[in-house]
Amino acid sequence: MVFLLLSSFYFIYKYLRKTCHLEYSNPKYFKNYYDRLKRRRRKYFFEKLSLLNWKKPYSLVSLLRWFQKDLVYLTKWSLNVILQIRRYGPAIRREYGRSYWSQWKGIMYVKFVLRCDPKHYRTRLLFKKENLQLIDDFALQHYPLQRKLAELSSKSELSILKNKFEFNQYCVSENIPTPEILAVIESGEVTYQLFDDFIPHKSVFIKKLSGGGGDGTNRFKYVNGTYRDRTNSYSSEQLKDKLKEISLSNGAIIIQPMLKNHNSWAKFTPGSLATCRIVTAKMPNDLNIVPLFCCFRMPAGDLVADNYSLGGIIAPVDISTGKLGVAVSSTPKKGKFEFTKHPDTCNQIDGAILPYWDDILKFTLDVHQHFKTLFIGWDVSLTTKGCSMIEGNVTWASCSYEIPFQDSLKNTAYPELFEKWMEKYE
Repeated sequence: MVFLLLSSFYFIYKYLRKTCHLEYSNPKYFKNYYDRLKRRRRKYFFEKLSLLNWKKPYSLVSLLRWFQKDLVYLTKWSLNVILQIRRYGPAIRREYGRSYWSQWKGIMYVKFVLRCDPKHYRTRLLFKKENLQLIDDFALQHYPLQRKLAELSSKSELSILKNKFEFNQYCVSENIPTPEILAVIESGEVTYQLFDDFIPHKSVFIKKLSGGGGDGTNRFKYVNGTYRDRTNSYSSEQLKDKLKEISLSNGAIIIQPMLKNHNSWAKFTPGSLATCRIVTAKMPNDLNIVPLFCCFRMPAGDLVADNYSLGGIIAPVDISTGKLGVAVSSTPKKGKFEFTKHPDTCNQIDGAILPYWDDILKFTLDVHQHFKTLFIGWDVSLTTKGCSMIEGNVTWASCSYEIPFQDSLKNTAYPELFEKWMEKYE
């Protein structure tokens, strides 16, 4: 344990002494954006000391508490790094030839120098040499910046874009096609239901009222008068009690009918709903809405949702043509992280044209016209009833671009547009 801590301290000291050199696609704007990201990083004990105003008295207890927090931080995450290598290291070593030592250095850099979740080493495929060269360019934690700009520009919409029920009601009022919500359960109480029957006799899908990353998702298939999940069957009353129990333990949930993919999308999924994540932006000069980038998210295995964080696969989409690229996964499937064909359906992904792409893109741009928020990450699906807006996200992850395209967000228009908008509001 002592060796682990000492090696961690040495690692941090060694790399923080290096000057990070970046090649900016737009030096002024990307540097400003990158500096914002750096300022929000966790600060170590010695960094806090350098910022102190020594004219003011500081208690020894306070200083020791800072140091203690660093020790706990280093211990916890050094062990996590080892566990990450233990779980995923063999597949990475076999497929990409990365030694355990090389993986350790890469994950340590992500955690203790960039101060981000070590899983980013795996999710952004940083074990690939060409991706590792971009490690300092990746915008691994930009949620606070996104929220700050949204609060400055369109604070009144934050609740609509965060709360799935409010989003649904707003879309209904604006005649935007979106999945209906059958019921809302908060703290064990049904606060909304669409029909007199709590749940009609149909398969349903549940997810958190406010949440992301597929957290809390589940489905219950209606078969022969009962609702079934992976392990159990429920009557209508039993399911109602089960959902109330879930809302008490995991937070408020919404219940929706289980949607089906359009026939033309069926080849990209073993059953669960697939979605496009399309990020659109308002231009600072004329407020025109433009698409920045898009990725296609596909379920894999028996997943109930398509989220990458849950184990779904994600492919880049060419905005102008709808052409798909190689898909990637955050966890190895059959020992692989990259797929030219879907690992379950075996249908071609790389080079395929996403059906009805022009309609999907136009639909998304039209929906953004109903919102004031400057940047939104839309989750759009093509169902048996046509285009459907699943939800909009203010804090869409930078991985929506950086993972499928295996490139830095700096090579998009986003940092420049973000900084130009911040100039207006700051």
